[in-house]
Amino acid sequence: MRNLAKRILLPGFILALAATRVSLGQPAPPDPAKMHLVYKLPGTERAKVREGVKFASVQGRDLFVDVYQPADLKEGEQRATVLFISGGENVRDWPIYREYGRLSAAQGLVALIPDKRFPRGSDGIINGTADMQTLRKFLAREGAALGVSADRVAFWIFSGGGQLGALGLQPAKPDEPPPPKCIVMFYAALDFAPDLVLANPNLAAYSPARAVEAAGKAAPPIFLARAGQDMPFLNLALGSFVTGALKGNAPLTLLNYPEGRHAFDAVDDRDETRAIMKAAFDFIRLHMETS
Repeated sequence: MRNLAKRILLPGFILALAATRVSLGQPAPPDPAKMHLVYKLPGTERAKVREGVKFASVQGRDLFVDVYQPADLKEGEQRATVLFISGGENVRDWPIYREYGRLSAAQGLVALIPDKRFPRGSDGIINGTADMQTLRKFLAREGAALGVSADRVAFWIFSGGGQLGALGLQPAKPDEPPPPKCIVMFYAALDFAPDLVLANPNLAAYSPARAVEAAGKAAPPIFLARAGQDMPFLNLALGSFVTGALKGNAPLTLLNYPEGRHAFDAVDDRDETRAIMKAAFDFIRLHMETS
């Protein structure tokens, strides 16, 4: 369990996956900073991109967000927005997230790819959550100028970014932005090892599995794609989240991809992968239109 706790705190998870696969005599996965999405759409090259918009300075470090806008976004117009929350700290230059930004823009959505403080350890969970909350407050103040409709935001969470998932599930305080309209999660880490919480009691408040159970029917609609071939400890944590969601009767759509690997949206070039990615975008647009 102690090793489980240490590995669940690894933001990217690709390193743990590489070690697991090498130990089984399997080839290591590709470098996540060099991967490309398997889902393509026409018109992605027309997206308007605003790189390096500063949204915070913390502990002597500036934090930036890249903003991807639809080509037909008019001056003064705001659109429904997707905030991508990865398992890394600085992923704005990774092709996979640049492509997610352009895919979103091609479908009429604004996309946000932010920095965050997210080192390995409990501090990463606490600081990463704080940085995403700071970004949301920034969007409430300044988002209109970026084409962001601050009250129509979806979260799309990947891998270790799932450890920050409670942020979208907890009721908003009076001085905080409203909860997201919906949440998409791909191969995400959604609970903490029990001994980790015992060693860091403050982390209990950050547990996505606890948060979704507490939110119950009041939780935003959730689309969760599980990779059947993912690391066992990661799917164990994901299973805890699903159990919590069902106990609370939360609005959960669970899609199990039996042959899917971690980062299936980049490493599994199959029609099933593309269908899941399309379904996730359709889910976001549906809940933006009906909310």
